[in-house]
Amino acid sequence: MTNWAMAWQCFYYVYKLDAETDYQKLWGWFFKLYAWSFVFGGFSHLLFNYSGMAGKIPGWSCALLGVTLAEWGMTTKFEKAEVLRVVIIVKLITSVSLLLIDFKFLWVMLHTTGLFFFVGIPAIFRFTKGDTTYKYFIYSIFFLLLTAPIKLLKIDIHPAYFNRDDISHVFMIIAIWMMFKGARITAGNSEASQDLQLSDFNRKLKVD
Repeated sequence: MTNWAMAWQCFYYVYKLDAETDYQKLWGWFFKLYAWSFVFGGFSHLLFNYSGMAGKIPGWSCALLGVTLAEWGMTTKFEKAEVLRVVIIVKLITSVSLLLIDFKFLWVMLHTTGLFFFVGIPAIFRFTKGDTTYKYFIYSIFFLLLTAPIKLLKIDIHPAYFNRDDISHVFMIIAIWMMFKGARITAGNSEASQDLQLSDFNRKLKVD
């Protein structure tokens, strides 16, 4: 049930997010693909005895592509992002290859951690530069990262009624909400304030 609750949440955000710029369109596709990922995920759980692991393919595929488009969307904040986009494509190809070799949710989780590098780190940088609108991305990544230990350590409150998937989904609902707030608010900034200069970012890393 929590899968379908998150699906409706994401579909609602697609409706609320005005897709006018490339940035907004890419984030809109993120929420749209994640919505379908949750729809397929709900059916894969419900029909697991009939579909087996093959039923996971549509949902996991949508999740992989959705994360990739969100990362791509953040690169529109950079003046020069060709290298970053190559890294994003290579990461997607690597994740798909690993799934073909070893079909485990672990690779989907690791692929999703890319949001920390391509959304979280730029958001932290912007926040430290005084742009507080990016704080919602930071909150989102925090709650998203909380799902990893729940899954990996197999933490269940109740194995039948509130298991590790349900706990993770609670954190994901909050994370997706924060992600939407971040995408909508930062899209309202002017182009000048949105552009994240790679040279400034690199200089800061060297100083640190």
